[in-house]
Amino acid sequence: MTSTMTRMMTRHLPTALAALLLAACSGEDVGTLHGYAEGDYVYAAAITGGRVDMIHVRGGDHVEAGDLLFALNATEARARAAEAEARLANLEKGLRPEDLAIIDARIARADAARALAAVELERQRTLARSDAGARARLQQAEAAFAEADAALVEAKAQRHVATLPARDDELAAARAQTDAAHHALAEREVKASASATVEDIIVQPGEVANAGQPVLALLPDDAIKLRLFAAEPIIAQLRPGMVLAVSCDGCAEGLTATITFISSRAEYTPPVIYSDEERAKLVFLVEARPSDPSALRPGLPVTAERLP
Repeated sequence: MTSTMTRMMTRHLPTALAALLLAACSGEDVGTLHGYAEGDYVYAAAITGGRVDMIHVRGGDHVEAGDLLFALNATEARARAAEAEARLANLEKGLRPEDLAIIDARIARADAARALAAVELERQRTLARSDAGARARLQQAEAAFAEADAALVEAKAQRHVATLPARDDELAAARAQTDAAHHALAEREVKASASATVEDIIVQPGEVANAGQPVLALLPDDAIKLRLFAAEPIIAQLRPGMVLAVSCDGCAEGLTATITFISSRAEYTPPVIYSDEERAKLVFLVEARPSDPSALRPGLPVTAERLP
């Protein structure tokens, strides 16, 4: 597994030291800023951990925003999404036809019982007109009919409820779980957030990446900056926003860079006193953004000067 950070340090450290020595100790014009180009790398990682199933890019490839970079194993995530979808579909449909058939049979029995109670009630009403002792049996028949009628109404109500979906809050919870499951599934595929060049593949297919662990190192198209070192005599003349003329081996003419940061601390401190001679050895870090980032590569030595 290649370490991008180790490679960058190995590449850039000699250049940075050389820049310091040139700026502080040489007899060159102190108005010249020496340094190197550096990349602000972006490390592509998944929010969740898992085995890397496939990497869809190679080192050196240029990708656009939204391009698929790599995918983690998604077997478990797909199963959870399918389970959530099935649960939601079940809540939206109500009972099965077989369950409804049982309720329909209960309605038929209740309807038959009510009809029988109605016949008995009518018979007892006829007897009660000619027999005073039959009035008690009439009251019993009326009660039995009322009970049978209530049972029929209850069974029909159950049949209606059985055809309805789940309650609104249950459906909302099921939909939220389904959305979360699909979101977790989508997180198993990592896409580029901006146009960039693939600089390094850190985790190979088949290896396990922890949550947040970088799998790819990307260099966005506009993520090149200059790390320059300015001598103490001119540091007070520099300010953020100032434009510098930049030159390097093989670079086209007319390249410029805008200062974005000036360090408040010196990169080298004399061991004894700040004499005029010792102050000349002080250099300060200055960062600048080039006008054409594509013209530079990380680690390339550069020289910058103030424009007239």
